[in-house]
Amino acid sequence: MSRIEDDPRYHPYFLKGNPFPSMAIIDPLNPDIRYNGTIFNKEVFEEEVANLKKKIEAKVNLIYVTGGGWERGVGKSALIVQEWRRLKSQSDATSVYIKVEPKSTPDDLCDDVVLKWHADGFLWETLKKVLLKYGEEAPSPKVMSSDVRAFLSTFPEITDEISFGLFSFLYKPAVVVSDMTQWICRISSIAKDDVVRVFLNAYLTKPSSFRDEWLKIRHSKGLDKIDCFRTLMELMRIAGYKYHYFFFDQFEEAVEPLRGASLSLFSTRMSSLLKACIGQATIIVTLHPSAELTLSQPEGMHVRSLAGLDHRHKVDVSTMSPDEGVKLCLSYISPFRIGKPDSPLYPFEEDAVRYLTFLTNGIPRFALEDFNRAVEVGISSDYAKITLDFVKEHHEDITGKVFIAEKLQEFMQYAK
Repeated sequence: MSRIEDDPRYHPYFLKGNPFPSMAIIDPLNPDIRYNGTIFNKEVFEEEVANLKKKIEAKVNLIYVTGGGWERGVGKSALIVQEWRRLKSQSDATSVYIKVEPKSTPDDLCDDVVLKWHADGFLWETLKKVLLKYGEEAPSPKVMSSDVRAFLSTFPEITDEISFGLFSFLYKPAVVVSDMTQWICRISSIAKDDVVRVFLNAYLTKPSSFRDEWLKIRHSKGLDKIDCFRTLMELMRIAGYKYHYFFFDQFEEAVEPLRGASLSLFSTRMSSLLKACIGQATIIVTLHPSAELTLSQPEGMHVRSLAGLDHRHKVDVSTMSPDEGVKLCLSYISPFRIGKPDSPLYPFEEDAVRYLTFLTNGIPRFALEDFNRAVEVGISSDYAKITLDFVKEHHEDITGKVFIAEKLQEFMQYAK
């Protein structure tokens, strides 16, 4: 958990700071716990967490995390971030999170995953394990396994500062690369020799060059881009990685604008990626209803034929009830709490939280942003307690909407 900055302005509320995000967008790389998904109430998402885990454990090829009607901010990203973090602890698997950019293609997503593997050291581990396997199992290796072990102990972490003079097999790395490539292609019918050679050459000479070399080989004529990706997965399999989990957040951003031929191409390439991942990986994506409609078009048939938009592949995220809104509110307040107020929910009263949750139709993003503004309005009102009457009095400042008595009556009827 990241450190929470202590702001005396919030002390009268027995808080270190405003517990709630001003803009409730998930970014797992943000050090602020209000934004990186660290705060997560498993009770609120209990069914969704269980359903997603069940599908992941069953190795479903493609899992769509959907739901929430037409509103964004229902918690799809928060849900997949939890699973991404949980699966990162597996030593014989990789768990990769990618924030999908608009106009991304399945080929681009392959690049994103490979470069993430590179940045996180997974490909360096692959090189070390494949090199040792080659030294131990190849009929006439160009390097002794004892030299490999010495190399691995000398350079446990990825580095460009490889002292070639220390190891005889690195005097002529091209000889090792050529023989290793032939050996790998003999034991694997999947591995493409051009891709294997580029990988070995970069990692045995200057590992930081791999990024540029990968992008070059990816655009070489005669090489299918997804086949290149499949070759790297095969190298990782040889190294002992048994499975991969790819989390593509905001996948809908790439899908929604597609129509006609562009959708057909995207669907075809996505189906090729799924075929490449058979037995090797599960892909988890977020999918807004508008993107779901796009994939439902005839041009989306290629991906749907392998992963239908059905119960087997979908995890629907429900909106919150007012009582669940209270639980979520407490989850955010707890890490920021100092002292011992009369109520763990202070400065809120429960009815105020329940009403704000009701008013936002149970969408976590909107509820959290309203909680944030309620705290700020409360401070500017001499640290007033945030009651239902206080929310009514400052309704537009907190919710951005004019108070409607009929809406409150509707809530009161619901609350009975």
